[in-house]
Amino acid sequence: MSLLGVWIFVGLLYQGQELPPPNPALQIVYHFSSDTENTLRYWREGEQGFCERRAQYSFNQEQLYQKVIEVHPDNAPWCSQDSDMRLGFESWTVLRQMNGRLYLKVLMGEEDLSFIWKRKIE
Repeated sequence: MSLLGVWIFVGLLYQGQELPPPNPALQIVYHFSSDTENTLRYWREGEQGFCERRAQYSFNQEQLYQKVIEVHPDNAPWCSQDSDMRLGFESWTVLRQMNGRLYLKVLMGEEDLSFIWKRKIE
């Protein structure tokens, strides 16, 4: 499975149910620019500021490992509340591809949910 390309956040998978994004103004873009680096950027339409970071990653079967190697110097002050926007932060998570979409599992409190991403067609 190739992760290369630009992926747009389109919804959540929670307790087996696909849900629309909780905040329609929230835009999240994942760009897998090579087999070893990706960029994550998000912002809210109609609001000032954005958060962006670059990470080294490796993907093996369904395990995605990422380590943040650069944070954008113009990130909004509130970005530092997100551990994924901190230099040196490492994460391991489950990433699955089904029906042309990516499902990235995250732990929210004690609940598992997956962010759903759809490849952007250039």
